[in-house]
Amino acid sequence: MDPDQKQRLYDKILGKYNLPEKVGGADVVEALSFQCSILYRHWRFRLKEEHYRGKTKAQARANKPLTIDNEAWVWLVDEYWGSPKQERISKINTENKLRLKETPANGSRSTARICYDMMNEPPVFSTQDLEGSSEPVEVKQKPIYVRLFEKTKKIIA
Repeated sequence: MDPDQKQRLYDKILGKYNLPEKVGGADVVEALSFQCSILYRHWRFRLKEEHYRGKTKAQARANKPLTIDNEAWVWLVDEYWGSPKQERISKINTENKLRLKETPANGSRSTARICYDMMNEPPVFSTQDLEGSSEPVEVKQKPIYVRLFEKTKKIIA
């Protein structure tokens, strides 16, 4: 992205939300830059999935989305996605993804958020253990790191 356009975007966001320069010791512009780059990469990935993957370069050029100017689209199709280097990287990444034995299962919630929620959950135990007994019940649970792994991963068979 053009540095001037990027700065205008940051200025617009900072003006709209009246953010300070630092929040919790972190630079707000660096955090915005990081978040914007993530969103941009996701947007570009969705474009590739919808308009490029499985098509020839000519078909992809003809399948241009209305929201992108022609010059930028030709660059994406021919010089970025269609370059030998990018195609090699894409092939390697696909092969690596297929080798995975476990995949994330937590959706949009971060692992840190799930861990925090698990630490604040009351212990789980059967009510049958409590009925008719005056003895204290010892709750046996797996360690949190084991429960976190089980909650956030799917094992691929």
